[in-house]
Amino acid sequence: MAVPLAARIAAQAMRSAKKDMSKQMAQIQKQVQSEIDKGLKDFGSSLKVDAEVLGMDELKKDLKDVVDNLNEFGSVKVGVPQQGNYPDGTPIKTVGFVHEFGSPKMNIPQRSFLRSTLIENESRYYELIGKGIEKVLQGKASIKDVRNGIAVTFEGDVKDKITDLPLIDTGLLKKSIISETGDS
Repeated sequence: MAVPLAARIAAQAMRSAKKDMSKQMAQIQKQVQSEIDKGLKDFGSSLKVDAEVLGMDELKKDLKDVVDNLNEFGSVKVGVPQQGNYPDGTPIKTVGFVHEFGSPKMNIPQRSFLRSTLIENESRYYELIGKGIEKVLQGKASIKDVRNGIAVTFEGDVKDKITDLPLIDTGLLKKSIISETGDS
């Protein structure tokens, strides 16, 4: 199951961080101007100053690079592989599908382990993406590192979800859960 939200969430977080940075810069410029104006009042004059924060151009370039990388975040998929069968020949992917969505015809209720895991852990995944973006900005990680970390975490969470009968009957469904990442 793909997690197409990850790249959009990360890009949105970057846009928000960029807006916040611009607001902070404007506030700093106002504060500097205010302090200069206060100091010059004693001399009966005023001065207009364009404050330039050192490193701002470099920061803007870094943010642009991160946003460009986020646009290439790629995909994170977690689920049951296309290949593989139970000893009786039943495809593992069929069993996974039936449990995920249920089968009224076979009187099998829905036992979601993919969608429910994503929904239950959504805020945690947002947090992981945010922390990952911070590491990218600090030069401590790449977008690929962030993407792979999210994939491994999601895969583990899905496996942890498969704990009760009949989902864990033989353990083959749980063992077959995999994650894949790919470029956009």
